Amino acid sequence: MPIKIYDKRADTSEVAKGLSTEYKIKLHSGDIYAPQLENKEPLLEELNHFFNCIKDNKKPLTDLENGLRVVQVLEACQNSIRNNGKWIKI
Repeated sequence: MPIKIYDKRADTSEVAKGLSTEYKIKLHSGDIYAPQLENKEPLLEELNHFFNCIKDNKKPLTDLENGLRVVQVLEACQNSIRNNGKWIKI
């Protein structure tokens, strides 16, 4: 199934009218973009990348530091949810 990217948006503006404010919404519907993507098995691609990094002694696209950062963000999200949306410093 091809992926499609739609250019759709709603632009808003507000105009003061005495003691009240009037809001205007302008809807935009533009082009549809359907990029050609290779149909490959994601896990196999990830494993091939990992093996090639080992073989060529290269740093992977997502390394240990990146994985740690993702876990920190997810834990902060959970903590925020448990605390009614409170901002959590990472």
